[in-house]
Amino acid sequence: MKQILKENESICNIIGKAKQSADGYRFSHYTVAERVEDGVLLFNTLTRELLLLTEDEYEGALGNQLLRQKWFVVPQNTEEKKLVNMVRWLQKTMSRDKPGITNYIIYTTTDCNARCFYCFELGRKRIPMSNETALKAADFIIENHNGNAVTINWFGGEPFYNAGAIDLICQKLKDAGVSYKTRTITNGYLLNEENVQKCLNLWNLKRIQISMDGTEQVYNKAKHYIYKEGNPYQIVMDNIRRLLDNDIKVVVRVNMDFHNIEDLNIFTEEMARRFGDSRKFYMYPHLIIDEKKAWNEYRTLEQWEELYEAKYLLEQKMLKLGIFSGRSPRLSKNLPHVACMAENSNSIVITPDGSLGVCEHYSETELIGHLDSPERDQAVINSFREHWPDIPECDGCFNYPMCIRLKKCPYIIECIPPERKELRRNLIAAMRNEYRLWLANISEDEDTLEPEDATV
Repeated sequence: MKQILKENESICNIIGKAKQSADGYRFSHYTVAERVEDGVLLFNTLTRELLLLTEDEYEGALGNQLLRQKWFVVPQNTEEKKLVNMVRWLQKTMSRDKPGITNYIIYTTTDCNARCFYCFELGRKRIPMSNETALKAADFIIENHNGNAVTINWFGGEPFYNAGAIDLICQKLKDAGVSYKTRTITNGYLLNEENVQKCLNLWNLKRIQISMDGTEQVYNKAKHYIYKEGNPYQIVMDNIRRLLDNDIKVVVRVNMDFHNIEDLNIFTEEMARRFGDSRKFYMYPHLIIDEKKAWNEYRTLEQWEELYEAKYLLEQKMLKLGIFSGRSPRLSKNLPHVACMAENSNSIVITPDGSLGVCEHYSETELIGHLDSPERDQAVINSFREHWPDIPECDGCFNYPMCIRLKKCPYIIECIPPERKELRRNLIAAMRNEYRLWLANISEDEDTLEPEDATV
């Protein structure tokens, strides 16, 4: 038995040692097994430990004292969810956010130069951030960063449709000596030579996510830009090359639904031919979700299964072509104790009119304050930290230690089988990757693990 990744000691100190049982043993719900060339990988999603067993060791696992000590095998009557909930509670109680606000999502505008049929902002007011508000946003960052470096995510609408706001904010931070880096989600149309030079020299833009929909005809139809001249698809292709030539990381998010499943295979091959030579180019598929409806109001379970399977196959194609953003997944040493920025006091959203929020998907409602006022609505802040109660599927789910579902998150659909299948696939891919990295560094005389003397 070989140890590939050590357990998280703080988690193991919280849950303690497994007790002896007269009622027999079973594999933990949080033990995930995967066969590899020279044995079986076992990963515990609670303790975060990864082991390699021989086939004989795996065959006799339920009687293995060491696996009992390490919580891979547990007594039949173990209430494992209670262990997870205890770990979560203690870790959240003991965690302390760093002082200051260091992560920002800033809407430069809610307007856009595209008219995508699936846009989650359809029907909302189109408001640009004024120069005055941009300068106030910069002042807010300067007053609240507490000496720490900050990360700004430009959002929209199309963020570069109001690049002047980005100029003003960055210039003021630069003049004030604030350390900052920025990222953005964009359609990529406006990344001309002038803006790319700003990315390098003023905006300090390290990562750009560009949303695309398929090959030229499919893309141009889906994006439906407001411009009447030129070819938007070719313009964006040229802009991607310009970014890569300037050593800026580009991640293409491929929006995926039934209208473009077949086309995306051709599109992926084309993108690999164009940009696969760059170490800064990545792609990944993303299922289009209607945030305003429950998962079963606009798709059947069978349709979800079909889409998830198509997404998986496209990921495998991207992986084979060497451009998949998840090509080298890793296993985290820690468990999450917050779901996203909505639960993090170090993060905030600034809208075009200067309102403040905690989630970019609630930029017109559920706001917590304004740049002009020190007052914050704590009730709204707390409402974004409410979790969904457990459902029957949580019992026995391998992913339970890693799963945090916020009630207000528009992307949290009810837990469905194809989603759980995808989570398991992703976990196994990370296990295999850790195994490959371990093989590359292992010494031939490495000691095997032995059980401790303590009774279990």
